[in-house]
Amino acid sequence: MGAKDSLNPILQLAWRVAGARKATRFTVHAIAKILINGEVIEGEVENISTNGVCVRSDKQIRVNSSVMISIFDELSKSRTILGVKAKVVWAMGGIIGLHFI
Repeated sequence: MGAKDSLNPILQLAWRVAGARKATRFTVHAIAKILINGEVIEGEVENISTNGVCVRSDKQIRVNSSVMISIFDELSKSRTILGVKAKVVWAMGGIIGLHFI
């Protein structure tokens, strides 16, 4: 039984969706802050690629929403690694898939 087999059904679906992408995804441990309509939503980066990022958060964001995402070094929590515009391409069960624009 592989690592993917032990994931809950939502993560299994997210893994399949991410696996269908053209760009390779990398597991990252970082903090995400998503700015939407003046509100900051915090989360944890699950994985990242050259095209987008997958974030785990307690709050949901509507699909097709345009956002600004900042990714911070998990250790310092203040050093910005990346800050870009993105679009929510999928969201389910506390996991948000964003495509960089």
